[in-house]
Amino acid sequence: MEKKSPTIEKKVLTDNMKIEKVYLTSITPYDKNAKKHPESQIKAIMKSIDELGYNDPIALDEKNVIIEGHGRFEALQRLNSDGRFNRIKILRLSNLTSNQVKTYRLAHNKLNIDTGFDAELLNEELE
Repeated sequence: MEKKSPTIEKKVLTDNMKIEKVYLTSITPYDKNAKKHPESQIKAIMKSIDELGYNDPIALDEKNVIIEGHGRFEALQRLNSDGRFNRIKILRLSNLTSNQVKTYRLAHNKLNIDTGFDAELLNEELE
């Protein structure tokens, strides 16, 4: 049995992910989003976007429903009073089944909070 090259695997995966521009108002939050976004987190996301830019696209399904990125969406809505985020880049994930989307929604948030930091490297980075 022939082994597939990792490069080919990556290409197959990336063919199903597209960066697109959509109107912020065309995005729909997932109504059963289990992840909580306290005010302090939204403010921190807003500050990050203000200082560093919008560099982490929200992932959407084919109907513009958020798969992951509800906190960023809330922050962008608040920051858009001047219209600078009328249209934003998003990551279109059209390759996932409905069960995979459910799994990804939960796993994405869970995986991000279950890890810690290497204290030594963190201190070096903060110096």
